[in-house]
Parts: sequence; C-alpha cells; structure tokens
Amino acid sequence: MFSHRQNCPGCNGTSRKEVFNTPYTDTLLSEYLSVYYNRATKAHQKEWLANGNFCIAECNECKLIFQTEIPDDQFMGELYGNWLGVNDPLAPHQPQMPIGYYAYTSAELLQIMAYMKEVGLPEGRPKILDFGMGWSNWAQIARGFGADVSGIELSPGKLAHARSLGFRVEESLASFDARSFDFINTEQVVEHIAEPAKIVAELVKLLRPNGILKLSVPDGAGIIDVLKNWNWSGAIQRKEQLMPVQPLEHINCFTAESLDRLAARNGMARVALPLRIAYSYPADWFDLKSIVKGMLRPVKRNTLGRGCYALYRIE
Repeated sequence: MFSHRQNCPGCNGTSRKEVFNTPYTDTLLSEYLSVYYNRATKAHQKEWLANGNFCIAECNECKLIFQTEIPDDQFMGELYGNWLGVNDPLAPHQPQMPIGYYAYTSAELLQIMAYMKEVGLPEGRPKILDFGMGWSNWAQIARGFGADVSGIELSPGKLAHARSLGFRVEESLASFDARSFDFINTEQVVEHIAEPAKIVAELVKLLRPNGILKLSVPDGAGIIDVLKNWNWSGAIQRKEQLMPVQPLEHINCFTAESLDRLAARNGMARVALPLRIAYSYPADWFDLKSIVKGMLRPVKRNTLGRGCYALYRIE
C-alpha cells in the first residue's frame, strides 16, 4: 500500500531529519482522515492505511520537507479515483466558481502573455503545456486568449473531458517533442508527485529557448513549527494549518528556498515579472481586502521573491 522514499525526492540527498511521525492507526489521525476523505468508509480506509505512517522529514541538503511513506501506484489510483474527485469544485457538473476565480486566472494569463511578448516569445500563437490539466478550466481560458494549449492528465475522466473540448491531452511527457513549448503551467501539481525532481527535469527539456516554467505549490513556510505543536484532537477544524503537508496528498512540501533550489538544479532561476505588467492586469479588485491583496501580491512575488508561486527561465 505504501512506498518508502529513502532519498530526498528533490535532490536525491540521503541526509535528513525526521520532524513528525504518527502511525495511520492512531485513533485521532484516523478520525481526521475519515472526516476529510468522507467518500471512503472508515473500514475501507483502515484496509488501505494499515502498517503506514504519516512521517515527515526535512532534507538537510535542499531543505525540502517531504512525506517518507507515500501511497504506491495502486493506492494513488484509489485515493484520487475514489476518495477524491467527485467533490472537486472545478468539475463541470459543479456550480460555477466564484467570479474571483475567473478574474484571477484571466489576469494571470494576461500578465504571462504580456511578459512572453516582452522577452521575445513567441512567434505566432504561444504554445502552452498545462501539466496536470484537471478539468481544463485554466486551459480553456488560455485558449480563449489565443494560446495553443496541450495538456498532461492521468485521470481518465478528466482526460476524456479535455479531449471532448478539442485539446490534445496525453498521459506522458514522452508524447511531446523536445523544445515544443513557450510556457509550461504546473498549478498545485508538483506537491503531489513522487519524483518532483525527475518531472521538473523532463519539463525543462520541453521548453523552447527563453521558455518559461511556472511552479505553483502550497507554501510550507512555518509548517515545521506547526508540526512541533500539532495535536490531532479537533484537527479537522484546523485543517488549513496542515494543508501544506496534507496526509497522503501533499507528499512534497516546498518553501520559496526549496522551490528555487529545485529549479536551480535544472539551470533555471526565478524571474521577476515587471510590476508595470502586473499592475496593468489586476486580478480581483472587488472589495478593499482583494484590492490590498492585489497590490501586495506582485511585490511579494516579483520584488521580494517570496512565496511558492514562481516563474522560472533558463539562466
């Protein structure tokens, strides 16, 4: 049911320190999981979780925080196919997302496309790969702005849905030729995969010269302090605190430092989007709170280089 990662999945290092460990048989952890993954019965979860541990380590070399025991391929299929999926708010059968979701995605794409033009990309329509395409919501907006979008998706249902909309969608990066894309989007994906370093290396090979890779993952800053004082009693009410290392799902937990190091091992450096471009396409300025966030977000990402949303180019 579980695979054990002996080496760091970010740098392959062998030096690490354990920062948290709870067996999945723990009563309070089991209760948390039964509420969080409520599509699977407690008895069914118990079968899959037997002999596993929710164990978190930090790599002493690249500082990646990661789960050392992760679902094997069969368990991954069970987790994402049966425990999750139907309740996905982005699924086409679900109600429309809040307008802020579409505003943010539209602004992000306009900023990216304006920046690509500034650095000489592309000739003609921008070629984009959406890695972890999901229900293709992001891809549909990108296509609406004139991009030629392809995708990678493993879920049969999501893959079929994207293909029904006319997208080229593959299950393997090997299906695409090297240097095929101007921009590659990874949105909340890399934290889920067993070998993030290997995947990022493969993605870099698919970029055209001066191409851009987006890595966006939950920000794990401060998570070790959270884990030091973590108590599973009433944990479901505090699930957002645990989100960067959500058991079984977020098997890799990045900070800005470890994300930059992952990119750097593939010859890439974080790029700063010019503020004039960022502020030319504001995201979701509907109320005072969103205006403040919209004003501060570009500074955090591009001036200060903080957070775990970043654009990277070959140095």
